[in-house]
Amino acid sequence: MDIIFFGNGARSLPCLKVIKNSSHTIKAIITHPKIESKWFAQLSQIAEISNIPLFSPKNPNEKVFENTLKFFHADLFILAGYGKILKNNIIQIPKIMCLNLHGGKLPKYRGSSPMNWALINGEDFFTLSIIQLVKLIDGGPVLMEKTFDINENTTIVDLHKIANHEFPKMLVHVLENIESDTLKISKQDEKNASYYPIRVPEDGFILWDVFNAKEIHNRIRALTAPYPCAFSFFQNKKIKFISSELNKKSFFGEPGRIYKIKDDRFLVSTKEGSLWITEAFFDESRLPFLPVGNRYESFSTIKEIGLNIYKNKNLDENKK
Repeated sequence: MDIIFFGNGARSLPCLKVIKNSSHTIKAIITHPKIESKWFAQLSQIAEISNIPLFSPKNPNEKVFENTLKFFHADLFILAGYGKILKNNIIQIPKIMCLNLHGGKLPKYRGSSPMNWALINGEDFFTLSIIQLVKLIDGGPVLMEKTFDINENTTIVDLHKIANHEFPKMLVHVLENIESDTLKISKQDEKNASYYPIRVPEDGFILWDVFNAKEIHNRIRALTAPYPCAFSFFQNKKIKFISSELNKKSFFGEPGRIYKIKDDRFLVSTKEGSLWITEAFFDESRLPFLPVGNRYESFSTIKEIGLNIYKNKNLDENKK
């Protein structure tokens, strides 16, 4: 089959390679503009070596680009990590269908960052889905799905490793079923549909007097590097959190206060319960954050520095 591949991010590379090494033909590669994507160079290199046309439109829905896509007479469009929304005029171009690789259980996890949200919500599993792209965002029939267990220490890095390893294999299976006309589809139940919004760095602000220990732990592991990380403030300095562990012992205290330091870990109380911060660093200097003795008494909460941060942010936005 003739395929146009829309890709961006780490997910796109193994999927592109598995298609390139199959019996199918990649007619063109579509990615984000160079200025928007750190993955442009790698996708561009693959395109150049393989003599595949590469396009990076700022708006893939414009009429001029629509005509470019029609020129290739593709059987399938495949989207892997491509972050731009395709309108119906583009979705209808391929002879068979558009496929999208989605990192969440549908219809519950429609929208953006489904794997991050699964961790934030404390799910015991997450699901990879390959769906048919339709006008309704993430609303198309499910062509294949695969579910994996999550434990309390699974991070977003772990989920991406699984996704980048499993999606190519799932894609090969779906392509084989399309070609052999044995594809089984499952319509989504709109009554159970829910959408999750795009996450922004400010969403990682830890409110020690609002969230309990498990909620904070879930945010830390869902937003760890390469994401912007969950963060808080200590003596007016921004601290980013890489990892944490739930405290198995019952311990309660003033939310945000460091009560114990042990082996480079520090125990912090929350709205309910406590957790160990096992790795953190100063945002500006990138130096490890290791409180010593009583030099650092407690983290700033939303009642102290937090309100000023958001006020300043709003003032800056109003000036634009």
